[in-house]
Amino acid sequence: MAYEPFVGFGTRKGIVFELDQYGLPAAPSTSPYTGLEIYGVRNFEMNYPEPRRIPHFNGDRVGLVQQFPSLEAAAGTIVVDGNDLNLTSILGSVKKFNIAGIEMMPFLTDQQGEEPNVGLLIYQAAKKTTGVLGWHVQFVASATMVPRPGPYGDNNYETRYSLAPNAVNHFLWGSELTDLEHGAIESGVVDGFALYKPRITSWNADGVEDVFPFDTTQKPTDDDYVVVQSVAGVTSVLTAGITKTVDSVEFAYPPDENVTVHALHMIA
Repeated sequence: MAYEPFVGFGTRKGIVFELDQYGLPAAPSTSPYTGLEIYGVRNFEMNYPEPRRIPHFNGDRVGLVQQFPSLEAAAGTIVVDGNDLNLTSILGSVKKFNIAGIEMMPFLTDQQGEEPNVGLLIYQAAKKTTGVLGWHVQFVASATMVPRPGPYGDNNYETRYSLAPNAVNHFLWGSELTDLEHGAIESGVVDGFALYKPRITSWNADGVEDVFPFDTTQKPTDDDYVVVQSVAGVTSVLTAGITKTVDSVEFAYPPDENVTVHALHMIA
């Protein structure tokens, strides 16, 4: 697929991934884990601070200028129509509970500052300059998403999530960044274009199962997808010892218990 400029509009889908101790999607079992959909996502914005400009003088004028990374942190916002207590409780590091038939969760708690890091996949409808339809996607491998309840009023009730990305040495699906292949060894946000809707599916091996199925509603469009194995946080892209189909990833030998497997793929 040739690289071409593209345009995009709107916000189609957002997916949050709980992360394990190694910063990878926390699949709980051999069943496919595909993250938590952000219901009602309306807006996603990442603010990149201006770089520092250091002037060097030649007499009474600026001769040379150097630019360095900003000392301010990048920040983002996700706006959601309504509220999802299941997702918001996870992001706020608290529990959803039920009293007298009323679903509730606390805010402004002692858990402020203890919010977990999560992964984020978000995309919008896009079109290449050649007219090819597709999806503009961004991956955030590690970030906190702090929920902020919105006001009551004449407009739709909205929940806002304050996003603070971390620069890490791997992609959300586990592959490591390298200077040779990617031109960098750390990244906070990865931007791209996909012909079909991007997805990440993860599994946690039990030492017995050798076939890892995809969710029946999120099967890959083809078998040209990436499979990454993580052993205690050490990742490797698998090119041998597996059979990839649109239904599952089958191993020649079952992976050891608690080895995690991650697939980056697209769905129709």
